[in-house]
Amino acid sequence: TVVYGVTGSFGGEINQILNAPTDTLLGNVGFEFGDFDRQRVEADVAGPIPGTSDKLRGRLVGTYGDAGLFQNTVVDTNDIDQLLYGTVAYDFSASTNVNLALLRQDRDIDPTDGCTLLLDADNRLSIPRSIPFGRFYCGDPKQNHATLTNDFGMVTLEHKLSNDWRFEAKVAASKTERFLDYVYAFGPAGAFDLAD
Repeated sequence: TVVYGVTGSFGGEINQILNAPTDTLLGNVGFEFGDFDRQRVEADVAGPIPGTSDKLRGRLVGTYGDAGLFQNTVVDTNDIDQLLYGTVAYDFSASTNVNLALLRQDRDIDPTDGCTLLLDADNRLSIPRSIPFGRFYCGDPKQNHATLTNDFGMVTLEHKLSNDWRFEAKVAASKTERFLDYVYAFGPAGAFDLAD
């Protein structure tokens, strides 16, 4: 807020630093499990490319995640998130190198939120207490669907000068595609398989 002022909502800024190739070989594998059928697996491999005198280094990172919803519904819901990131760096000399990074993320989302509100006779939003909370649903997962694709690429050229100054040039491109097919209707249609 010091930099950008106060807007309609408070927020912040995130500086994302992409993983870089490493001079030594490394590898990591991770697993994560949680409530609502949450599962995630990730892998990270990096190091010098054989036969290049350690001038060419690379890194490959991949993740796959899947999660359900916190309510029981007629149709199982899924939020699938896949990401693949690769980067290579080449040293032209001890003071000059170039780095290429490519990233692709695909998400397949059920954009439901499990809302449990209705408009009562006094035009107030209220909870429909006549329906068990675990069975109420906002929208129908058979009809709701969203996909999101992010593509990102960046080339970085870095040169270290003799006086310890550093010159860096970056060129980046990104593309985002989103498809949303959403029937948004208050009511228990999703839970009880009723008509619209």
